[in-house]
Amino acid sequence: MRNGSRDGNGNSMTAIAASRTETVDRRSWIALAAFVLGTVAIGSASSLLRGDALDSWYPSLDKPSFTPPGAAIGVVWTVLYVL
Repeated sequence: MRNGSRDGNGNSMTAIAASRTETVDRRSWIALAAFVLGTVAIGSASSLLRGDALDSWYPSLDKPSFTPPGAAIGVVWTVLYVL
């Protein structure tokens, strides 16, 4: 097509393409946000559903000396989920 082409309604083809690109970009960001929020929600729900299971068996395991403290685990997993 030539520059300055118009559709049947007199709209510039460049303007139509830009409008469609903005719509796709917006949908992509919304889809990404929904995916991230859904992933974090599922992770949080599974954490709540585990109950006291970790409180009973995890401390009794033989762990290596380089095992990180418990407070660090929550922070690290949250960052990993978001990534």
